[in-house]
Amino acid sequence: MTSIIRVVGRGSSAGPKGSIIVEAGWNTTNSFLEGAVLLKVESKLKSLRIQTELKGTCETRWENANATKLATKYESDTYKVLKHSRVFQHSFDLVFETKEVISPDQSGAPVSFPMKFKIIGNDMPPSFNHPSGSVWYTLKVSASFFEGKSFVKTTVDMEVPVTIIMPEAAKLMLLRSPNPVDQSVVPSSNVCGYSLQMPTTVVKIGETLQINLSINSTPDFGRLKGFSGSLHVAAGFTSSNKEVMYARRQVGEYVEAFPLVKIGGNGGVNPIFRTFELKVDPEGALASFWSQLIAVTNIFLLQIITEDSDTPNVHVEVPITILPQPIDKTAAGESAPATPVVSTVFSTPVVSTPVVSPAPKPLPMQPVQPVQQSPSLVRSPLPSPPPYSTTATTPIQTMAQPVYQVPMPKSNPPTSPALSPKQPIQQLSPFEEQLAELQRLKDEQAKLSILLAEIQKLEMPQSRSLSQYDPSVLRARSVAEDTDSILSQEPTADWTVEMVAEWVKQKGASEEVVQSFKTQEIDGSILVTLTADDLRNELKVTALGLRRKILMAIEKLRG
Repeated sequence: MTSIIRVVGRGSSAGPKGSIIVEAGWNTTNSFLEGAVLLKVESKLKSLRIQTELKGTCETRWENANATKLATKYESDTYKVLKHSRVFQHSFDLVFETKEVISPDQSGAPVSFPMKFKIIGNDMPPSFNHPSGSVWYTLKVSASFFEGKSFVKTTVDMEVPVTIIMPEAAKLMLLRSPNPVDQSVVPSSNVCGYSLQMPTTVVKIGETLQINLSINSTPDFGRLKGFSGSLHVAAGFTSSNKEVMYARRQVGEYVEAFPLVKIGGNGGVNPIFRTFELKVDPEGALASFWSQLIAVTNIFLLQIITEDSDTPNVHVEVPITILPQPIDKTAAGESAPATPVVSTVFSTPVVSTPVVSPAPKPLPMQPVQPVQQSPSLVRSPLPSPPPYSTTATTPIQTMAQPVYQVPMPKSNPPTSPALSPKQPIQQLSPFEEQLAELQRLKDEQAKLSILLAEIQKLEMPQSRSLSQYDPSVLRARSVAEDTDSILSQEPTADWTVEMVAEWVKQKGASEEVVQSFKTQEIDGSILVTLTADDLRNELKVTALGLRRKILMAIEKLRG
C-alpha cells in the first residue's frame, strides 16, 4: 500500500537532518514553508491530492489543580502535571493536486512532491520548550488517492514538528532602533540624586549591555554604602483561571561597595562616575518573546544603598529587549546524509534516511533560594547565573533554558515603572505599579508599531482571506474555535473529511452518523457523488429530514 515515508524541509525551511525551520511572525509578509513529501508508491495512483494542516499550540503546566505552583519537571510516570492548552493557529493548504496517473518509480525509490505555502505574518510566537510551558507547531500532511483498480479512496497522513524562529529582518529593525536610556533624578532630603545612561536597551545574546552611572548626591542623613546593577530574566505563565504566575532569575551582576561616603552638599565629595558592562550570557539568558499563555521579558535593575537602611534607597527597573542568536541550520554533525533518492518528474533529489527530531533536553534545575541583601557590598566580577530568588509579592519557580530562544514584541510580567527624567523617586502601591506598567507597555507597543511601519514601508497585514495569498495555491484557512462558520457555508469539492463531518454534525446528525462519514472518508469530492441509497445504507442516515437536507446541498453543489 502507498504510504508517506517522510516530510522534509527544503530551501529556506531546511533544517538539520531534514527538519523544518521557518522564520515567521513579527508581521513579516514573505514567510513561506518549503519542503517535500516523500511517497512510497506501490501501484498506480489516480486523483492524488496532498493537503497540509499547520497547527500552533501554547501550553502551561502546573503541579496542582489550583494552578498555584508551576511544574518543575517534564511529565513522567512518577510526576504528573495539569495542563492548560490553547490552539492559537490552525490553517489548511492544498499543496498538490493532479488528475494524471502516477506510476511507481522503477528503481523502487520514493516519489517526491515539492510543497510551498505562505505563513501568516502575525500571531506566530516562536517555538519554546520548558517544563513549565511550551509553544510548539506541528505539520500534518495528508495524501488521498485512488490506488490500482480500487474505487475506494485511500488517505494516508504523517505529522512532523515545525520550528518557528524570529526573522533576521525583524532583528535588524530592532537593532536600528536602540531605544537608549538617559535619566536624571534630582536629589531630595531622603533620596539620592543620580544619572543613568544606556546607549541601547536592545542587545543580542552573547553581547554586552553598557551602563553609565553617575551618583550625584546622597540624602541629608545618609552616606553611600554601595550600588549594584544586575540583569534579570522574568517569565510569566498564564493558568486556566487567567491568573499569571511569574518566575525571575538573575543572570548577571556588577556590585561595588564604598567606605560610607557623603556625596554633594556641604562637606561632600564630588559625584561618583562609573561605566560598567553586563554580559548577556548564553548559558543563562533567554531571548524576549510573547505568546498567548507565556511571556519572557528581561530587566536591568539598578539599586543604590545608603547607610540609613538596608533597603535600597534607589530601585529602578529598565526593560531590556534581548534578541536570540542565529540558528545554524547546517551545524556540524547535524547535516543529513548525502545519498540522494531517485525520484520522478514531480520531485527534486532528497535524502532517504528518515529522521525523528529528538526532544530538547533542559538544563539541570536549581533550587529556590531567597535574595541575599548584604549591608556591606563588595566588588565582585560578573558571576555565573544564580538560581531564581523569591520576593514578597511574586511566586517564584526555577527555569531551564529552552532550545530556541526567539523574541516577540510584547512583554507582560510587571516591573517597577521606570523613572522620568528630572523626577524624584516616588513610592507606588503594587496596584499603582501595575497600572503604570500596563500604560508603559501600551506606549511601547504603539512606538514599536510605528517603527515597524516606517522601516518596512509595507502595509499592515490584511484579514485572513483567500485573496491575500498566491492565486496558484488554493487555501482554506480557519481557526479551530470557529467551527460554527461551517454551518453557514455550502460544501465544496475542496472540503476535507473533517470539514464534511463537522458540517453533517451541525446539520443535526448523530455521533454515529458523523463517525460513519469519517470512517468512510467522505470528503468534498466524494460528497458530491453520494446518492440517497448511499446515505441510507452505507452512511446510516435513517432520518428522512436529514437525508433530504444533505441531498439538497449535494444537488446545489452539482449545479
